[in-house]
Amino acid sequence: MAAAAVPPGLRAAIVTLWDGEPAFACALMHWCDHAQRLAWVFRQYLSVDTEMAAVLTTDRGDDVVRSDCPQLQVIRPDAALLTAVHRFATIGCRGRWAGGLQNMYKWLVFGLVQYQLIIYADLDVELLRPEQPPGMVGERWRRTFHVAAPPSRTPRVLSDKDMESPFNGGLWTLAWPSSELYQRGISLMRRVRWNETDGFDHAGQPRDLYRRRPELHWRMSQTRMLRSNTWDFSMGDCDQAFLFYTLYLTSTVGADFEPVEASMEGFGTGGATQRVGIGSHGRQMPAFVHTARHYYSHPKPWYWTKCQQNRHMGIAEPGHFEHCPVIPRSRGLFLKNAGRVLWFLNHTHWRSRPASSKCASAFAQVLPELTRYGRQPPSKPPRYSGSLQRLR
Repeated sequence: MAAAAVPPGLRAAIVTLWDGEPAFACALMHWCDHAQRLAWVFRQYLSVDTEMAAVLTTDRGDDVVRSDCPQLQVIRPDAALLTAVHRFATIGCRGRWAGGLQNMYKWLVFGLVQYQLIIYADLDVELLRPEQPPGMVGERWRRTFHVAAPPSRTPRVLSDKDMESPFNGGLWTLAWPSSELYQRGISLMRRVRWNETDGFDHAGQPRDLYRRRPELHWRMSQTRMLRSNTWDFSMGDCDQAFLFYTLYLTSTVGADFEPVEASMEGFGTGGATQRVGIGSHGRQMPAFVHTARHYYSHPKPWYWTKCQQNRHMGIAEPGHFEHCPVIPRSRGLFLKNAGRVLWFLNHTHWRSRPASSKCASAFAQVLPELTRYGRQPPSKPPRYSGSLQRLR
């Protein structure tokens, strides 16, 4: 059966979120480069005008955007969302997940009704991996666009799960955003309650939900939420659980990815596969499926010293992240992640940034240190702290 044509005149956006904290400042450049590559694919293969935007949740970060990703439109939360998140903070994103409160501003994406398709990706996501051919990704999207964006034009979210949560909040797609859906989320944030036994507004204990809702079996299986029968999982009172509750438990907006056909004629992948997910959650999928690399754990590939990692993880030590020396005073203060950093730098166009870019300056200083004794950037992705996630 021939794939349905992509409707003409659509607009798409690739969106991220940042609170302006220095720990993620040097991730923006890499995110921007690969978001631009994916935007080019959408224009070339789907004829969809595609823009890039960042939700900045504080008054910081504009200078980094100007130097490292001037193509990025800056959006800030409106008064209604600010008020709703402030109230939500009284019942959610508390304790060990208090640092995740800014993630609730991801809901702003649902109000961007000027777009018909939105890809949301955290700053630690590489949206178009260097080893995945753009043409293959474009053809994959062209053939299956109707799944991501149903012809009925009803809102749809597609997302992956992870080891902890039935909804990974770091990467997902939204088609046909609507004002009604946006307002519903605002309303929920203003009134919803939470407890670790049965979640938001007594939605139910995870194992009870699993028994009663067969359509949730794949999404909940092999998650800590189900194994431990608790809502006390990663971001279980914060954005990940809220999105699961709002989109999957109390509406039909959220959906699972469709099964993947065994082959994609004309792309000659020769049966090659890729491992998507991690641990028992991982599964083999054909190489033509569009996947993104999510560096969701530590150490991140845009820092290389123990000082930088400690600041990122909130470990108290003298000074601030931005005052960590680019080159530490001894080799023992470097992290043992040179291969990851070199891969990251080798696939970031940092040399094209202006002299005002603090991150480009830092990359230029550290590169000679990382390539001492003849070490070269790896020719294939090194082991890293994260996994591949399905995007299409």
